[in-house]
Amino acid sequence: LAEARGLTRRVLAGQEVPRQEATRYRKDGSTVEVIVAGSPILLEGQLIGAVAAYHDVSNLKQTERRLQSSLREKETLLREVQHRVKNNLQVVSSLLYLQALRAGDGPAGVMLQENSNRVRSMAMVHERLYGAQDLAHIDFGGYVRSLCASLLESYAPPSGQVQMAVDVQNLRLTVDLAVPCGLIITELVSNALRHAFPDERRGRIEVTCVKDEADYVCLQVGDDGVGLPQPSVAGDSNSLGLELVAMLVDQLHGRMEVERSHGTLFRVIFAAHTTNGEDTDG
Repeated sequence: LAEARGLTRRVLAGQEVPRQEATRYRKDGSTVEVIVAGSPILLEGQLIGAVAAYHDVSNLKQTERRLQSSLREKETLLREVQHRVKNNLQVVSSLLYLQALRAGDGPAGVMLQENSNRVRSMAMVHERLYGAQDLAHIDFGGYVRSLCASLLESYAPPSGQVQMAVDVQNLRLTVDLAVPCGLIITELVSNALRHAFPDERRGRIEVTCVKDEADYVCLQVGDDGVGLPQPSVAGDSNSLGLELVAMLVDQLHGRMEVERSHGTLFRVIFAAHTTNGEDTDG
């Protein structure tokens, strides 16, 4: 009642009352949600009356509340799905890791360790989605930093032997892009940690990712190690890891370049949108 009187006083004082939501009461005492607006009627600068309009939006507001409630339920369900997927992937990764420990340092152990890291990289995507406000995109910079730290710990080179540098701009990617990018990083960083610095050679691995004005993402993984032999380019060798990288680049509809001038540098370039044209940078 006090609000209605206040609006009336404003109109009678010659002020416009813009559209706003309010609650009014019917004769039976029940409430009704309305949109109200008011305007003074002026004649030669003199106030001669006022007009007010009320529009009943009760049904519209009820529908809006039902939709919001349904959306919250779906978000809760989606978070639970992300949580379960993350947990299942972490279990698989842990099982592979335990098998790798039992297999030792031979080829089987190396293969199991690699697969454990691959599964972990996918689990980390779902872990970040579970804790995010935006369930469609992830903070790619935070994800890459966590992933590289995990890989460095997994291969455990002597303390200080290999430095890891990650430089990723404020970039948000969908799961469709983040998962293959994470797997590419896992393969290339793992390969550098295993082969680029033999005999406790000291070195540096750099991972960078930027998006340009043309909406293309450039992901680079490079090291200053001993270099990659010419036949080891993805597609020209029997290396499962590099063949997987080539497949993932195709999945991104991108292209890959390899430089060997100072160590090895892999550059992957792809459009920053999914196949259905949805923008991914938020």
